Amino acid sequence: MDRDQDWKAVATAISRRMEELGLRQRDVADKADVGLSTVQELAGNWKPRRRNPKTLAAISVALGWPAGKLSAIAKGTPEDIAETLEDRVAALEDKLAEVVRRLDRK
Repeated sequence: MDRDQDWKAVATAISRRMEELGLRQRDVADKADVGLSTVQELAGNWKPRRRNPKTLAAISVALGWPAGKLSAIAKGTPEDIAETLEDRVAALEDKLAEVVRRLDRK
């Protein structure tokens, strides 16, 4: 287990946000383009371990948050974090990937 991260806080934040938005875990997984099991593990605080920052960024964006929100929560950073350039780039990459996927379907 990664003791430097607060995965319980991440689980609580994800669950509350999904409830606020009326989203299911499948909805979040689809929007973030991650596996359902990844969202289940994070939202349920199962298998707490270090996660790829891009995965956390994609889930943050899927929940309508800045890309760095879940990483900040995991690190115990105050919730009113400012987005960093890295967070913004990750969010743009995710959005671009979604556009490409949609165009490929047509």
